Amino acid sequence: MVAQAVEDLQEMVSRLEQQELDCQTGSGTVPVSVYCELLACYLAMDPPNLTQAKYLMQRVPATVKQGEEGAELVKLWAVGKGMWTRDNPAVYAALAGPWSSGVEHIMAKLGQGFRDSQRKLVGEAYSTIKISDMALYLGMSEAEAGAMAEGAGWGWDKGSGIVTPRQGREDRGVVPPTEEQLNRITNFISYLEN
Repeated sequence: MVAQAVEDLQEMVSRLEQQELDCQTGSGTVPVSVYCELLACYLAMDPPNLTQAKYLMQRVPATVKQGEEGAELVKLWAVGKGMWTRDNPAVYAALAGPWSSGVEHIMAKLGQGFRDSQRKLVGEAYSTIKISDMALYLGMSEAEAGAMAEGAGWGWDKGSGIVTPRQGREDRGVVPPTEEQLNRITNFISYLEN
């Protein structure tokens, strides 16, 4: 199902990019809805295509961004800027609706995908984390973050407010034997010296 969703986004991006080109060569103006849907698709891809999103915003005429019809486009770009700067609270704040019907399902997918990727990142990057910090990273209240941690099988000391993520520890791969590590390091150093 995830592969289907990714392929659907890819097809949608291709269709919208072609539509943008056709509108520019035909009438000279691109409907704001095309820009909004295309930007939402770039942001919802896994991983997000932030570079293309940035280039799209540079292509959009300033009159469209400043006009009434461009309000949703500016709101979408606030999500992109938050993702670009890795400002999770700004991303979650900007993800709050309402959205037009054309981008609503894309933004719902983006919100869930972003939260899932942040949860996975917390699970892989932290051995312990404060519940307040985890709630900030995941864009939810401390109670919701605690319930999510317990649901994922993570340890949560309610007294100290410390969560112990357990996800991702098994996925780190097999540690190579010491001799193999030594050979790899020796080869790398001799490569650097030559």
